[in-house]
Amino acid sequence: MALKANNVLIKSIDIGAKEWQTKTWSGLTNFSGSHVWSDGENIYYSYDAEQYQLDKATSTWTPKTWSGLTSFKGRNIWSDGENIYYSSNSMQYYLNQALATPTWQTKTWSGLTSFDGNNVWSDGENIYYSYDAEQYQLDKATSTWTPKTWSGLTSFYGTHIWTDGENIYFSGGTPQYKLNKSTSTWTTKTWSGLTSFYGSEIWTDGKNIYYSDSSTQCYLNQATSQWLSQEWRGITNFSVFYGFSIWNDNEGAIYFSSGETQYELVSPIHYLYKGDACQWVKPYTITIKVTGAPNSNIKVIIYRSSNAKGQEPSAVYDSSGGESSYVINVASTAADGQQIVGYYGDTLYVKAQSYYSGYDNYNISGQSYTVIGDGQLSVNVSHSVSCSTCNVSERKIRCNIRCSTNIAQIALCSNTSADSSKCLN
Repeated sequence: MALKANNVLIKSIDIGAKEWQTKTWSGLTNFSGSHVWSDGENIYYSYDAEQYQLDKATSTWTPKTWSGLTSFKGRNIWSDGENIYYSSNSMQYYLNQALATPTWQTKTWSGLTSFDGNNVWSDGENIYYSYDAEQYQLDKATSTWTPKTWSGLTSFYGTHIWTDGENIYFSGGTPQYKLNKSTSTWTTKTWSGLTSFYGSEIWTDGKNIYYSDSSTQCYLNQATSQWLSQEWRGITNFSVFYGFSIWNDNEGAIYFSSGETQYELVSPIHYLYKGDACQWVKPYTITIKVTGAPNSNIKVIIYRSSNAKGQEPSAVYDSSGGESSYVINVASTAADGQQIVGYYGDTLYVKAQSYYSGYDNYNISGQSYTVIGDGQLSVNVSHSVSCSTCNVSERKIRCNIRCSTNIAQIALCSNTSADSSKCLN
């Protein structure tokens, strides 16, 4: 029987509580989250000569070789929303991602030329640098830092600025302030539950705001400005558990990294009630792996036998054939690795297809895949070449060798040239 509250059918339920579970990495196992950073797509770890890039799919850190700048710390990486910079005293660089090989190049600023990136912050519109009495605002168009005059609070550090997604706050122990952006005025902020804390230890899981400082663990009730005690499962030693060591991979995963202590925050499992089956079902995530020879004219069409009520597909949605389907263009760079989200009990069907162009044939074989948990569905695009026009015996032999190995197309085979080597192009 479905659960009801006040005679209203409950369509979903979360089972379990958020829990920190030990995380196992490959390639790099001892590091601090404070030096992890992102270029908006990839995740990197930078601490002096230790430079790594994360393969999120395999949880593997591999050595990263940079050009222009090879030794730096991730905590001093910052962005103006368009470009990525590294600022450490007189060392000022920007990452030129327009080059075939992204390269760190020297950056020249005006007004302020020596500063650290960990004290640069944003109010969502403008970029500022705050270090004690040094207060500056950036003009991005001219790369010029100009002195900034604040009201209410005039001397503070950018490392202690944080946001709840709407408002900007400064938390520097006893001093607690809220910013009025339109007037550049800081006014005293009164919290309850927790009144003295630092903004550098505040973090978010994308939904809630938390404060983590060793044995002091709290979450914020934004409606009442009250900090409440947060109990975490999985953590046994809070002596090293600080907010500045928590980071995310831009895809929803939250990690804590402090030396050899490595954790991942695991959310409750979200179950959905399927009215057609009258049961609660567990979700799955299937990753599409495209192999073979993708072609822009052939697509992977995956049909799902059942669609959990209330759950829209996360991939490109197309309701053809009277049932839910996912249509993924194999030629797209996003096709390989794209995910399908659904619920246990589904059977996925890959539609058989073919495409012909000249001598080239592309095919996808039909198959079914019964979902028993998270996993990977491999779809192979086969490629073959027809040699029917190779009529000159010497050239035909060469062409057929090429055809049988599917190495290259042979449009030149119909040419009457006696040069058989052209078939090898």
